[in-house]
Amino acid sequence: MNNQAINPTDSRPTQRSLRAKGLLRFAVQVTANALAVMLVLTLLSQIHLQHGSLLTYLLVGLLFSLIDNLAKPLLIVLVGQLLIRSTGLFLIVVNASLFSFLIIFSPFDWTVAQPRWLWILVASRLLALLVAAVDAVLGLTARNGSGWSSLSVLAAHRSHPWAAWQNAR
Repeated sequence: MNNQAINPTDSRPTQRSLRAKGLLRFAVQVTANALAVMLVLTLLSQIHLQHGSLLTYLLVGLLFSLIDNLAKPLLIVLVGQLLIRSTGLFLIVVNASLFSFLIIFSPFDWTVAQPRWLWILVASRLLALLVAAVDAVLGLTARNGSGWSSLSVLAAHRSHPWAAWQNAR
């Protein structure tokens, strides 16, 4: 048992509030991804999702969020050397693979015009740009602090070797 008194003025977030923030952030991310997929399919008539209702797009957004958060890091680790050698250009192929995974693992019927690889490549690039834009507008890519904030603790004294970093800010 924990015998410590609970301080009501303690401003540290509780585990429950952190979990609630994480779930809220994930729900916003799913909605943003659903909106991005809807925009991509509206702009590209060569790719069509059968029975494209709002619930369908939300489920596709959920599936895309899961693929993007789980499969993309694994895929990037697997093709990391190709990414480095191509200076990031191979990321287009990674995004096309993720969009292909979305089409394959989705329980909905997708229609993609010929040549399929070309329209999947175009749609994945457009989707990546829209997701990045929506995430930036909604603040989903923002972190709780920058790397500079951790350096400011180290540079508290002028004699500290990290003081130059604080001055550079």
